[in-house]
Amino acid sequence: MSVCSDELVHLTEKGLYCPAGEFYIDPWAPVARAIITHGHSDHARVGSSEYFAHPSTVKIMQHRFAQTGSAGLPLFENVAGLGAELTAQMHPVPYRQSVNFSDVKVSLHPAGHILGSAQVRIEHKGKITVVSGDYKLSKVSSMALDDLTCEPFELVQCDTFITESTFALPIYKFRPTIEVVAEIYDWWVECARLGRSALLLAYSLGKAQRVLAALRQLALSGSLTPNFSGNFPGPIIVHPAVHSLCEIYRADGVELPDYQVMGRHSQASSSQGNQLSMSGSASDSSKADTFQADSSHKNSSHKNSSHANSYESNSDLDLESKELESGDNSSVLKNGGALIIAPPALAESKLARSANVSLGFASGWMQVRGQRRRRNVDRGFVLSDHADWQSLTKTIFATGAASVLVTHGSSGSLVRFLREHGLEANDLQTRFEGGE
Repeated sequence: MSVCSDELVHLTEKGLYCPAGEFYIDPWAPVARAIITHGHSDHARVGSSEYFAHPSTVKIMQHRFAQTGSAGLPLFENVAGLGAELTAQMHPVPYRQSVNFSDVKVSLHPAGHILGSAQVRIEHKGKITVVSGDYKLSKVSSMALDDLTCEPFELVQCDTFITESTFALPIYKFRPTIEVVAEIYDWWVECARLGRSALLLAYSLGKAQRVLAALRQLALSGSLTPNFSGNFPGPIIVHPAVHSLCEIYRADGVELPDYQVMGRHSQASSSQGNQLSMSGSASDSSKADTFQADSSHKNSSHKNSSHANSYESNSDLDLESKELESGDNSSVLKNGGALIIAPPALAESKLARSANVSLGFASGWMQVRGQRRRRNVDRGFVLSDHADWQSLTKTIFATGAASVLVTHGSSGSLVRFLREHGLEANDLQTRFEGGE
């Protein structure tokens, strides 16, 4: 592997490493000390001895790692030679609070990507390097603010900026979240009018909560009129993988609308489930069918995947979706009107192929013509948790960095652009290609 580095951070076979502080940032393999930018599985990996991350990210890692055997539990046997007796220690680090590793000062700063996402500021001997992780800049809409699910991106001045480049092409120009979610709502209304349910594929961590929070915000703002009349057109139903992470968001103060949770063995929501309610989960009744409110939350576990090019993979089609496909879906499929939010892995499920379901996909990749056809969906919504081209270039120049390292995505185009504009810019290799 060719090595590209600055004075503070070196690229190694295990990922970005700061030798002066003896820590890694989002390592690809188990290490002694890891600083984690956020909870997506291409950044937060099981197996290290110590983790330092924002408190919300710690909660997300504990939830996801628990499904794979770490985070307070014994590590996998002989993982990377560390031994089976070690346990992972989690160290919550609030935004802007400094932690010293030898004579290296480290602090975390909001990245605007998902709950708990952080940029890592590293200071040593007067030099500052910032590792962005994944980030998104909020965009103000005429309807409302762009996002309420995480702290907005905070610009940090530095000498070297290590930036993601997931959507680093000029064709990517994203609209405010609230405007895109208004389109999702209109699609849902139309599906209900036709007696169909709307199945929206969205990442269970970040994207799903962004959509839910924006629906609540739109309803409260009155921006959904004339279509909105006080009630949603039907129930909101989420996959257990989405629900379990919504619980973490809610615990950290993010307000989401009521929804039902897919679960064959739980009790159904009441007939009031389609009304706008701003807190808690759907109420219970004795009726049972496949799409039911899981008030006991017993079926909300999520098996995380370490798939290299995605935050979620076919592991999301594990127990929960098998229950859906083996159960009786007839109630929702017959009556229609529901908005169902599920991970992209359900794209090939029996539910998605139902004649009474319209399939939508929320992703930044929907900006590219032909993606909707290739993914075989009825509707594509251009919605991303990442910065678009304009936000990337604006941020890089605003940091004041003289040196820029580009990683996680379309790095070549961005490197050429930055060099043409007088910056020292280089590609930083990674095992991952970015998200959606």
